[in-house]
Amino acid sequence: MPIIKIVKTPVYTYAIWEIKESLSSLINMLKLTKSEKVYLNTISNVDRQKQSISARLIFNQLVNKKVEINYNKHGYPYCQNFKTISISHSGIFSMALISEQIIGIDIQQKNPKVESIKNKFLHHDELIYLNKTNLLNKTNLIKTLHMIWGAKESIYKTLNGLDCSFKKNIFITDFKSNKAIGRYQSNTKKINYK
Repeated sequence: MPIIKIVKTPVYTYAIWEIKESLSSLINMLKLTKSEKVYLNTISNVDRQKQSISARLIFNQLVNKKVEINYNKHGYPYCQNFKTISISHSGIFSMALISEQIIGIDIQQKNPKVESIKNKFLHHDELIYLNKTNLLNKTNLIKTLHMIWGAKESIYKTLNGLDCSFKKNIFITDFKSNKAIGRYQSNTKKINYK
């Protein structure tokens, strides 16, 4: 099976799937239920269909049985078998996470175009910090921008429908290469994240 990585900790388990199969092979592997067929038909892009199916296959393999993934009214995935799940995909990779805590994940395919949209998702203070750190090396800047985007996306996936702007409500205050500290903040709520 093309799970290329599984990480288990006391808090969470996640796995990454490298999508090498055809759509028909993935469909055969999943053995679609009626509701999965209906959901799949709402996705017109073949690559997105493959990403969705491979994420479902990850959950099935993590628990060694068929599980059903559904979506709430806000578009967040849930599964009766787990307290919290999170799904992400980018390019030929999909990722699925399970946890007993509220948690989110994101996977990003590096793309230099992230620099051209940084003003859309970075708060003014984050832009100042990036300028102060003097990331003259473009590769480091792109990597840092993807890390910040991924951290914000992961936080967003825990909010379950709260009003949110990546730029105005989600703040990443520590930009270490493999860890981030952040928060969600609105007029009525503040949540800290690691």
